[in-house]
Amino acid sequence: MVNVFVDDLRKCPENYLLFRTAEEFIEYLTNRPDIKINVLSLDHDLGLEIMDGYELVKNIYYQFPDLSIQEVRLHTDNFIGFGNIYHYLVNAIKNQALPNIEHVSPYVYDVIDGNISRGYKFKE
Repeated sequence: MVNVFVDDLRKCPENYLLFRTAEEFIEYLTNRPDIKINVLSLDHDLGLEIMDGYELVKNIYYQFPDLSIQEVRLHTDNFIGFGNIYHYLVNAIKNQALPNIEHVSPYVYDVIDGNISRGYKFKE
């Protein structure tokens, strides 16, 4: 199992595979259909005129519905983006559309100089 970190700017924590764009991560998944992910840590805002984190999770839903992920964590500063990703994934899991995602964390994670820590809890 691997840990994955998708972010365009932040320093990647140790023991994570880094993807600077959603498109890079999708290409990785396309070439490794049987990959199992321990932690998928996502940012929402991934740069201008490219796919954001919300579009990435929708793409996972449509292209990789059987992707195995233990936990999804969000480390975005975009509060609206966090809510969109969180609710999309929670509803997809609830409706058994993404049956192999075990948990979506309701916490906003902080990433400072490659160190990742759990921050405040998202209030719905």
